[in-house]
Amino acid sequence: MLQSTVSRDQICTICMTDGTNDQLPCGHRFHKNCLARWLIKNSTCPTCRDPININIKPIRLTEQQKTIIQREKATTRRANTWKTAAAQERAAVQARVSRVSARSQQAETLQRILVLGFFAVISFLLYYFLR
Repeated sequence: MLQSTVSRDQICTICMTDGTNDQLPCGHRFHKNCLARWLIKNSTCPTCRDPININIKPIRLTEQQKTIIQREKATTRRANTWKTAAAQERAAVQARVSRVSARSQQAETLQRILVLGFFAVISFLLYYFLR
């Protein structure tokens, strides 16, 4: 098995690459960009989940980083919209299936009634003509 020359302390656990340069109070290290994106959504260390006081070290985002974050938020909104639409479609399909199932049960019941009625008529006719 090959041994890695990079220690675990030097690997950013958010993107899983080496070359970390920001250290949290708990001692874990991350890339600035990775940490900035993480802290927008969470207020804990990505590794140990210790609470992080966001005001410890202000992070200044570049315009490019802000654009990336806005794109990620837009993508998340679109994905949530698609999930909602898919859930609504799934509910509509289930409602249609239950209606078809109910109609099918009604059709089976009607068919049984007709068959029983047919046998009743045949029985009556046989009884009437064979007396």
